[in-house]
Amino acid sequence: MVCCLVERGADPCRCQNFPYATIDPEEARVIVPDERFDWLCAKYNPKSRVPANLTVYDIAGLTRGASTGAGLGNAFLSHIRAVDAIFQVVRCFDDAEIIHVEGDVNPTRDLDIISEELRLKDIEFVEKALENQKKKTRQGGQSLEMKKWREEEATIEKVLAWLKEGKDVRKNSWSPKEVRCTLPSLSTAFPTLPRDNRDISRYSMMTKGHWPDLIPALRMPHINAECILR
Repeated sequence: MVCCLVERGADPCRCQNFPYATIDPEEARVIVPDERFDWLCAKYNPKSRVPANLTVYDIAGLTRGASTGAGLGNAFLSHIRAVDAIFQVVRCFDDAEIIHVEGDVNPTRDLDIISEELRLKDIEFVEKALENQKKKTRQGGQSLEMKKWREEEATIEKVLAWLKEGKDVRKNSWSPKEVRCTLPSLSTAFPTLPRDNRDISRYSMMTKGHWPDLIPALRMPHINAECILR
């Protein structure tokens, strides 16, 4: 999938037909087309031309139990936390020769697994942050610093309650103060775009295969899918 995104052949990508073939993320850079950049270069003819680019990391898929360390879960989740946005790629094609770790193709279930594992890991992260914050506020006092710590503790508790309701952080409206407190570190706060990986022969067959099952899932609260790429 990442090979298609960065418009390169399959050879440079590590594509294997078994789980956990990708341990270390594959990295590629994609030039971002921009007519304004082209216009400026044509007008001023600079000696150096450095267009904007997007760095894409191919991170191995999350499997059930990844949040508790199943498979290579902890390593995968740490890689995910290092990015700025997420493409959630789910399989929507049938092929008996290509292994699926769950045993069958079900993109709705796969989206649920991805979202649930990211959310569970965020809960673990926030619970630790809350524990550390309470150690500070237990000291007591009325200083400005203590007031700040109590506000941060209230924010962390609010985020934890939201996650435990089964909701992703990006699905709520947070104040600037709340965002600065802990949200940038959470995977469920990242902009997320689902992508369906479909057999090319079914690309234009929107009513065939697993596509109809995927549509309702994209409207679920934990999926941020105003649009979907294929």
